Formats: sequence, structure tokens, C-alpha cells
Amino acid sequence: MSKKPIIITALISAVSTMLLCFAVHLFTMPDADRVKFLISSSYAGDMSEADLEAGAVRGMVEALGDPYSVYFDEEEYAMFMEEMDANYTGIGIEVQMKDGRMEVVTPFPDTPASAAGLLSGDILLKVNDLEITADTYAEAISYMRIGEKDADSAPITLTVLRGEETLTLTVSRSKIQLDTVEYKEINDVAYIRIRSFDSPTAGETAAAIEKAERNNVRGLVIDVRDNPGGYLDTVTGIADALLPRCTVVYTENKKGERESLYESDEACTELPIVLLINENSASASEVLAGALKDNGRAVLVGQKTYGKGSVQSLYKLQNGGVKLTVAHYYTSGGYIIDGNGIAPDHAVENPEDGTDLQLRKALELLQTTE
Repeated sequence: MSKKPIIITALISAVSTMLLCFAVHLFTMPDADRVKFLISSSYAGDMSEADLEAGAVRGMVEALGDPYSVYFDEEEYAMFMEEMDANYTGIGIEVQMKDGRMEVVTPFPDTPASAAGLLSGDILLKVNDLEITADTYAEAISYMRIGEKDADSAPITLTVLRGEETLTLTVSRSKIQLDTVEYKEINDVAYIRIRSFDSPTAGETAAAIEKAERNNVRGLVIDVRDNPGGYLDTVTGIADALLPRCTVVYTENKKGERESLYESDEACTELPIVLLINENSASASEVLAGALKDNGRAVLVGQKTYGKGSVQSLYKLQNGGVKLTVAHYYTSGGYIIDGNGIAPDHAVENPEDGTDLQLRKALELLQTTE
């Protein structure tokens, strides 16, 4: 037999072996790698590597089934950071995706959202003609915002589900500059409402406490009702101004290891405190409530809090970012907030006619304080 047929036979055998090995590798590789290969080699439509990567990352985060772990593309990340600074352009609401639907956590006071009549618990079904789903979340948010390149700042139309009733509301868009802390005096009591725990909130709260002390008030009513949370460093800074030396909160990671311990120093206001809470007080609001309650520093009035006691860390990616649940909060007494909430010392429910019985009870308690 000549050398040529032998060489050809050897080449055919080698190629066959390579093809067999590749086929085995293809069918044994992880599904994610296999799908990526199949898309690259067989998909007949347009394909962007960047879009594929973003979709894969978003899918991994969504697969966690955790509503507080979120992937942001570049635009979403920029919007999130703006909102955490309490300075952005939009309609003035806090929203969350819950069971695949966009729910209003709270409309901020003195914003287009509150003026239009949006309420906590409303479900946003449409923005203009866009149906809101998990897939259209980012697009819906952008409709409610005015970017630098948007020439059209016309009002938007929201289709809202409230209970069993479907409403259509027209909402303007404007520059939102939130004071995260409201201060006023009711008789001789200082009322301090903390709307969220954002970047400027600790400084605003400290200024409010100082003003209350200068004015020789009888006590403080601190209101975190409908406050969805914010930065952990912000709320622990505020707790430090209200508590003597003690443990404010600690966290445990996925291994059950105590990861972070937040302590307050000795310096604090000596004014008596009543804290107002309700079912929409969440996350950082519950950290404050738990710290004040466990250390006997405040009387809690209202309704049991939301029960969102998980810690999220924000990570910047090359394109966008990701917010992941990395730990859970525990009060100084070892009580886990997540799934449980913080119960008030005085359970008071406000009637539907708008009468604020919770605030009335708080003022009564401070008026009887010696």
C-alpha cells in the first residue's frame, strides 16, 4: 500500500476523532456555554456580544428569586445613583417590582406624583401605551424621567390598579429635589419626619435634633412611616445621635458569620423619643426602630413594620452594576428583622378619613413625660 492512501486515511481518522471530541465536548459543556456557542454559530438574527452578556448577567441575578437583588444596565445604574442622592428628574415616587408588577412604595410629598393622587400600594400597569412588566421595567422608568436629551417634557399618562379599580392619571415630570427630613414643632414637641435614608439624610437629621435642643422642646416624635430605607451608614449615623453607647445593629452573612457590628458612642441627645412606624417602614427604618426599642430609648407607636431586614451591596460593573443581598440585619438583642418586622409598643391604626391617630398618640405620650 502506498504512503499517500495511508496519509489520507490518517488525516480522515484524525479529523473524525477531533469532530467526535468536539461533539462530546459540545454536549457535555454547561448549558449556558452551549447556548452561547449555538447562538454564535447558528442564530440567524443580529447579535450583540454586549447585549448577550448583559442578558446573561440579568438572568443570573433574576434567577436568585430575591426582589432586592437587581442588575442595572448603564442607564439604570445612573438613575439609581441619582435617586439615592435625592436629586433627580421625574415624577417623585419610590417603586419596586413585586410578583412581576411595578408597585408604588411611596409617592414623595410635594411632587407631581403626590399631586396627581398616586398612593402607596398602587400598581402601575402602563406608562402611556407601554405595558409594564419585568422586561419593560427600565423602559418604563425612563418614560417617567426626563433625560438631558429629552425635548418632550409633556405630562405622561399612568394606568393604575388600585384594589380592584383601574384608574388613569395624568402626571407631570419635573426636577425632584427632596429634603429627606421635615422639621416642625407641634406645641412644645419637635416632629421630625425622615422620608428616606439617603446621602444627605444624616446631616439633615442632626441639624433637626440640634434645632429641637436649642428650642428646649419637651421631646422628639421621629416619623419613619412609609420610609422604604436607604444607606446603612446613614441610619447608623442617625442612631448614634439618638443612642448612648450600645450596639445599634449587626449583620450575618450567608455562612451565619457575624460580619459587621455597628456601635454608637456615648454622646447623644437626652430628649425623650417616640418613633412612628407602619407597615411600609422597611429596611433601614427597621434598623432604627429595632435599635431604639432594644435599647429602651424610644416608645414605638403605629403598626408592625414591613420585615425587610436584608443588606444589599452595590457593585459597579464594566457596564452597569449589580445590587446583591449579602447579609441580614439583627437587632442588638439578636432579633432577625427579615420576614418578622418590628412590633410597636402601642398598636394604633389610622382610619381611612385621614385622621392621624398615631401622631396624636405620640404627642399624648410625650405630653405626659416628666
